[in-house]
Order: sequence, then C-alpha cells, then structure tokens
Amino acid sequence: MTRQQHEIQTTIQSMAEEQVLFLKNRYKMNPGEIISLYTGERQSDATYGDAIRSIMVFNMQNAKKHGFIAS
Repeated sequence: MTRQQHEIQTTIQSMAEEQVLFLKNRYKMNPGEIISLYTGERQSDATYGDAIRSIMVFNMQNAKKHGFIAS
C-alpha cells in the first residue's frame, strides 16, 4: 500500500468512526441499525467495528463512483 493509499484509508476510517459516534450518541442507534442504514442488510449480532467497516466501504464506493479515488 502506497503512502497516499494509506492516508486515504486512514481518513476514510476516521470519518466512519466519527459517523458511528454521531449516530450512536445523537440517535441512539445500535450497530445493526447503522449497518442497515448504509447497506440495507440486517445484522443482529453486529458490533460498532462492523458498523465502522460498513460505512468505510460505503464511503469508498461512493468516492470511487464520483472520481475522488482512482481504481
């Protein structure tokens, strides 16, 4: 992984962590609800780490789709 790819990964992870904290604290959402919001999938045994990863994938896919990250 190049330095630039690592920086992108770190930034996207940080954004996802902040989003999970926001949804958890502001809207009292549990991990399963957050994952469902971003993926449409239901996971009753999900953790907040799983929710962070789901948001990271969602954000990465959208960034690539809109040309912010090269494939």
